[in-house]
Amino acid sequence: MFRITVPATSANLGPGFDSLGMALQLYNTLEVEPSDSLKIQIEGEGATSIPRNGSNLVYKSYRRTMERMGVTPGNLFIRQHNAIPSTRGLGSSSSAVVAGILAAQAVSGQTISKEEMLLLATQIEGHPDNVAPAIYGGFVAAVGGTHDARCLSFDVPATLLPIAMIPDYELSTQKARAVLPKQISFTDAVFNVSRAAYLSAAFAKGDVDAILTVLQDRLHQPYRAALIPGFEDILDTCEVMGAPAYLSGAGPTLMALCREANADEFISRITPVLADWGNWRICKLPPDNLGARVETL
Repeated sequence: MFRITVPATSANLGPGFDSLGMALQLYNTLEVEPSDSLKIQIEGEGATSIPRNGSNLVYKSYRRTMERMGVTPGNLFIRQHNAIPSTRGLGSSSSAVVAGILAAQAVSGQTISKEEMLLLATQIEGHPDNVAPAIYGGFVAAVGGTHDARCLSFDVPATLLPIAMIPDYELSTQKARAVLPKQISFTDAVFNVSRAAYLSAAFAKGDVDAILTVLQDRLHQPYRAALIPGFEDILDTCEVMGAPAYLSGAGPTLMALCREANADEFISRITPVLADWGNWRICKLPPDNLGARVETL
């Protein structure tokens, strides 16, 4: 039997729409072994909604990977322990894809490179900025698509603490994509490109002060704001507190980046602001610089 651990991810990091992401210390853990028939048990997040048949995303990704390696896929016993909330912008689907790819390698005894894993995961998931942090860990800058995805990764400084603000409702990626414009202005494009470049350099240097200055976005957040009650009020308050926030993935989770030393004060001050806009839970989610891993039990 094998244990597979995959971290949550926060994609669209600040100005890095479809390109920048980060892995977080919140995990889906799976136990996997060959079986005479397909058996799937699910505990935790999504236990009532995730399929337990051949349409399960972990199993589908496992089969896709086995076929890619030229191995006939067999049945599995899968026990999923899910801590990553579903449809909240924290990479729950990416964790399933990466887990399935790792399951195929573990069961078959064959391995593929991380570069091959990224390409395959992007073909399944659609975008590299969500799956890349789950594979590599840390902060990731990803480019390309289903035929040429690649990335560079850097460790995230321990003094930077992401704080997730998670509302009690879901927001599908399809709905969040539907509100995006067909075109944007040249000014907005330059605004994001310059900040994404600066942010990548800041993470590469491990410069927390620089990271906290360039998380603004004009490509997707202004258009998705209406889908999240209180969005602008919450982001403005976070900015004033020195812990700027952004829409994690397609949302609705908002992710504040905070200096570790200021985290408790930030949480105490943002809690009543969030309460004005419904039921939210706040989670400290330190960066995960390791990425997905497999253990033999």
